[in-house]
Amino acid sequence: MQLYNHKFAWLLASLWLCCSCIDEFEADLPSTDMTYLVVEGSICGNTECEFILSRSLSLSPKPQELLDRYINDATVNVCASDGSKVAGRFNGQGTYLASLSALDMTKEYWLEVDWDGLTFASDPAQPTQTPQIANITFEQPRPDEYVDFLVTPAETSGNETQYFLWSYKEDWEIVTPYKTRWDFDAEKNAIVPASVITNRGWCADSRHVPVISSNADFVNGQIRNLKLYDVDSKDNRFNYLYRTTVQQRAITLEEYEYEMLSLRQSDDMGGLFTPQPTELPTNIHCQNGSRKAIGYVGVNYNVAQAQLYVRGKDVGYKLSRIAKEPSESELSRLNEAELYRLNYRIKEYDPMVGKITWIERWGVDCTVWGANIFARPDNWPNDISEIPSTKKE
Repeated sequence: MQLYNHKFAWLLASLWLCCSCIDEFEADLPSTDMTYLVVEGSICGNTECEFILSRSLSLSPKPQELLDRYINDATVNVCASDGSKVAGRFNGQGTYLASLSALDMTKEYWLEVDWDGLTFASDPAQPTQTPQIANITFEQPRPDEYVDFLVTPAETSGNETQYFLWSYKEDWEIVTPYKTRWDFDAEKNAIVPASVITNRGWCADSRHVPVISSNADFVNGQIRNLKLYDVDSKDNRFNYLYRTTVQQRAITLEEYEYEMLSLRQSDDMGGLFTPQPTELPTNIHCQNGSRKAIGYVGVNYNVAQAQLYVRGKDVGYKLSRIAKEPSESELSRLNEAELYRLNYRIKEYDPMVGKITWIERWGVDCTVWGANIFARPDNWPNDISEIPSTKKE
């Protein structure tokens, strides 16, 4: 009985503590009828700058609101303090491109957006110079598991605090287990030479959450081997050959604070397209009205870039399953057209004797993997032997 009373008293005390610690949270959200202009992008010299314009969404957006979030009817200009302007051109889905030459370190630059009868502009700023990337490498703490990608900026003189933002683009080549030069023409009900070879293609992905860091968190103020992201070694990115292209920007303290807060809001609220708290330190303001904007347009003299190739076999990539041939019973009761409809494809064909070997489609067709046979990335090697081994001994 004494033990029972002790447990009961402990339970009551726990419930009282839990209830007494709950405070009501009130998010500082804009009213549901207020639409914010959301601006993503930065001004960088000697590059084709990309700016994405969209609207913030209500707390419970309707499907049409999601479809219409991008702003496709704006006028975008990159302006300089000497009165010059570079017009941005529309590139679909709220995206505007502006090709810039070298920036002048003594001038100020800003982004100007005309939309819905209003003019928005970012705060004028002089360009920030970015150090080069000293090294990109990868580590695989345990064989056949996740691969970590690391970056080290070049060392700079001085003891001032530096802030960096990294973005990256992934390209990878898919090569199917088998290669065929034959296809089945369903209309002609005949085997014909393949019009295209589909065993090799490419995929790409560039929409990633940026990585932000400061050298204040590192020994001697030097960032070394900062982890940007990781990829499972079993992921199809490592099917054959993988490439990461890392871009590095030095940013101001104000942009650093904005990016850190916006990342936190994305985690808590679901992204920049949801209503945002008003404390975000945006540097974009409406010039002729009270409409609000969200975003921070930084200005960079240059962007540092580096690439790293990784061969799939160097990180232990293995196919998770084997492409299967149809069973004997299927072959006995199905003709070529039926096998084709069941997603089998020709693996081998000997026209002299009429012998056909069928295989699951993914075994000979890289498009099933999401690859595009015509989307070969720029400067992609012709042969994997051109890439030195990246395997860590």
